[in-house]
Amino acid sequence: MFVFSKLIHKIKVNEEDINIDPITHIMKENLFKALERENGSVYEIETELRSYVQIYLEAQDKFTFFCRENVIEYFLEGVKVAEFHVQSRDLESIHLLGKESKNVLINLIGNGVKCKIEREIEEGKFLLKTLFYPGAHEEVWNSHRDIRYHYVEAKDNKLRNQLIVVFAGMGKKYEYRYNYAKAISDINCHKLFIIDDYGDRGSYYLGNNGDSLVETSVISLILNYASRNNIPLNNILAMGSSKGGYAALYFGIKYSFGMVVAAAPQTLLGNFLGNFSLDIVEDITKYSEKADVSFLNQKLFRLIEGNRSYPDIHLMVGGSDNHLQNHLRPLITKLDQMRVEYKYEVIEGYGHNALALFQNYMTQKANFLILHKDPNMYVKSVEVKLDSGSNILCQVSCDNAEIIEFAYYWYKDKVCIDKQFYIKGKALSTLPTGKVEGTYSVIVFVKLNNTIIKLISDNMHLDK
Repeated sequence: MFVFSKLIHKIKVNEEDINIDPITHIMKENLFKALERENGSVYEIETELRSYVQIYLEAQDKFTFFCRENVIEYFLEGVKVAEFHVQSRDLESIHLLGKESKNVLINLIGNGVKCKIEREIEEGKFLLKTLFYPGAHEEVWNSHRDIRYHYVEAKDNKLRNQLIVVFAGMGKKYEYRYNYAKAISDINCHKLFIIDDYGDRGSYYLGNNGDSLVETSVISLILNYASRNNIPLNNILAMGSSKGGYAALYFGIKYSFGMVVAAAPQTLLGNFLGNFSLDIVEDITKYSEKADVSFLNQKLFRLIEGNRSYPDIHLMVGGSDNHLQNHLRPLITKLDQMRVEYKYEVIEGYGHNALALFQNYMTQKANFLILHKDPNMYVKSVEVKLDSGSNILCQVSCDNAEIIEFAYYWYKDKVCIDKQFYIKGKALSTLPTGKVEGTYSVIVFVKLNNTIIKLISDNMHLDK
């Protein structure tokens, strides 16, 4: 049985050590007491006066800890066997200490601290659904708030002065995932993927309970990696979609990064969360009143004023996404008002759950902004013409054709009659017509670094 008190290594109250009696109670001059009950499944502490309480935990042999906000996970040789849920209005922070994940520090401060810690050992009742230790690919940045992240070091020496920061979108409750690792896997600069795990769906990387400590911890993580790799702010690209798109805009603008890529971001954050979940408003601001909704609405827009250096901003949204009217239009109106430059794309036929569209957009923009490679940079035009033998020629006017792949889909009277798959450097394709009457056209797919653009030719009518 995994009893919480057996994991306590040390307790301090106002920086003074408390003698620990692991069997029954902990007492010191009647100012501090602790009680374990319900067969060790509940642990309670209480102080009479205003107190700063520090509880140090140490994992048993072959066990390790992992922490997310107020949940402490306990693993035996990489498999989760218990969760400890820390419930207290006086909880200041929980920190995972050291690289071995063997120690945890719980900080509580308040006027008469009260705290209840409940143990859960049934897999089906775990709040956090990860059943195996995440530390193999996830690191912890210790700051005012512990920030979980995944870092990929640059593999190309020419790109060691570039950093991409990817902010995550919103998932299901207590499921925290990284986004777009595969989409930008071929971009061999430094990459920082940051988890947002404060609150059951995240805090938009801003803060919780009315503070801004998540934000300050996140920016300290980003600036640490920029500093240690001599990366200037202008070479930092922030990207994300939906919730991650909001964070990319917020951090990119506030901290003067060089580039921002945001797909379907929320911008009037209070309105969105007010309709979606007031619980998240309360997680961030500590309250969920009309004033808090208004405060979150203006949090991003207040940044787009005054004299500051703005990033190179790239925005995209689907034409069927309600974010187009509710969030993108207000943002670009503000950007236009303040004469801030940006690039803006509306892709018709897509809604807010267009994951494949978002992935392709991230790939395309990362190639363009970091590698300076994008088919649109090279393609000038596509032209069809008839040669003397009644063959139709499709010529793509293109610089650097030798590095680009081309595929051709030929149509006669709107029916596809021939497919010529990707061949690098093939900027010219020929279709023998046999002098058969009809209306001919061609769709050309141009591919570079996993980014594909589609070119549609004019129609050509062939008479007998």
